[in-house]
Amino acid sequence: MTKVLSLASILDRLADRTIKDASVGFRTMVAIAGLSPADDFIGASLQGLDFRDEDLRGFDFSQADLTGADFRRADIRGVNFDGAILTGAIGLDGRHLRNEKIAELPPPDFDIRKVKALILRGKSVPENWIPFVVELDFSYEPLQNLEPLASLLNLHRLDLTKTLVENIAPLGNVAQLRELGLGDTKVRDISALQTLKQLQMLDLTSTKVENLDALTKMHQLKLLFLLNSPVAKIDSVSHIAGLCIVGSHALLHPRHNAVDDRQANRHSAA
Repeated sequence: MTKVLSLASILDRLADRTIKDASVGFRTMVAIAGLSPADDFIGASLQGLDFRDEDLRGFDFSQADLTGADFRRADIRGVNFDGAILTGAIGLDGRHLRNEKIAELPPPDFDIRKVKALILRGKSVPENWIPFVVELDFSYEPLQNLEPLASLLNLHRLDLTKTLVENIAPLGNVAQLRELGLGDTKVRDISALQTLKQLQMLDLTSTKVENLDALTKMHQLKLLFLLNSPVAKIDSVSHIAGLCIVGSHALLHPRHNAVDDRQANRHSAA
């Protein structure tokens, strides 16, 4: 996906450093990054993070993806886990959760690499694997057929940058999708995306998309990339509060917190 300073990239760097440097606590890293425990982790992708012995009081992890996270000995009094994905999370029990059950561990034979290989061959993902597929990166892969993705109801993040994809109709069934990268593809029609009400980030960099009408009711959309795009008008999304559009300066609407081509290029080069 196009590189730009955003909450998602901050969280990725935060997660990487937290995992690699055991001497730096998660709460300390959050403070360094200037993030808010009560606001900036709602719906965030925090897969596999090590929260052992951390003080997590005041954090809101509602709707977040905490697949495989380790909470052993962590202070999670009052932490909000409503709607969070807790597949394989350890160190939690029902006393700490409100209206949420800890998901079961994936099957012993589950392998995300096998999932990708099946999809690249146009094959369906085994039914008992489907709940555990939450993120897929096919960037630069020779993927064209998206039919096998239609059944992945828990998929949150999908990167199709520089693939052979043209028809994205099957994605209309992936209702939980929050981040979608279509940069440098031949995609022209995005009408199938109108059903994806949870979508927060969409990259249409260097695509053939001209019409944004399908995004009109996407009120959760926070980041839209239109660099090198033939889109001429953004009226369809001008009413979406808090939407940041990255694209041609002449295209941007003054109501938006927007980034022009030169700013985006500086971030990419950083």
